[in-house]
Amino acid sequence: MDSTVGSENSWITTDSTVDEVTANSLAARSILSGFNIDVCCGGPATIADASAKARVDPVVLLALLAAAPRDESPKATASLRPVTSCKCGSH
Repeated sequence: MDSTVGSENSWITTDSTVDEVTANSLAARSILSGFNIDVCCGGPATIADASAKARVDPVVLLALLAAAPRDESPKATASLRPVTSCKCGSH
């Protein structure tokens, strides 16, 4: 089921991937990390799958992500990959 929350970031749905969301917002990266959602190796996961794995209500997560400011330039987030707090151990 694809849920969408209307706002500046109404393009974010439960079918959006972690990578898609974090590519446009440093704040979204922080929100996801705050719920222990892997923003590095977990990037291909959908918001639905990531929220289920983290045991977070996807509607709550979407609301928080929808309120997160988008960055002016996608290049602003490019320098953050890889994330130093990644638990994968390969970074």
